[in-house]
Amino acid sequence: MTTGAGHIVLASEGRTAGVLGAPIRLISLGADTAGLMDVLEAEFPAGMNFAAHVHRNSDEAFYVLEGELLMRIGERNVPASPGAFGFAPRGVAHGFENRGAETAKILVWQTPAWGAERFVDALAQLRAGPPDMDQLLQIFQRFDFEPVS
Repeated sequence: MTTGAGHIVLASEGRTAGVLGAPIRLISLGADTAGLMDVLEAEFPAGMNFAAHVHRNSDEAFYVLEGELLMRIGERNVPASPGAFGFAPRGVAHGFENRGAETAKILVWQTPAWGAERFVDALAQLRAGPPDMDQLLQIFQRFDFEPVS
């Protein structure tokens, strides 16, 4: 819990969970930031597509750490390599696709914090392989993830 003294998370810290075949590291959560933000590190194995979606209650920013992704924000789809940054205000569609042969990794900030750890934990409970779409959509609805085309 934040005490007003600040917060540091070292590279070896945070909790990692497997979500739909990809590791997500929970770096800093709302409890650490007085509800201001959630910070995650997400890996996208080769061929992984994280479909476009919107959030109605939070803004999201992304920074590519490794690899290359096709990043969609709004109507733009651009190849994003290390050092690329994107911002999707609430209500703006965003998603990622790794069309390359190597794993890609991004850092994600979501503000305000919205319970990313509960979302990640719910997704981690899904069976391996292609997810049951009904279960996946129920989780999305609970956590302000609205899929878009």
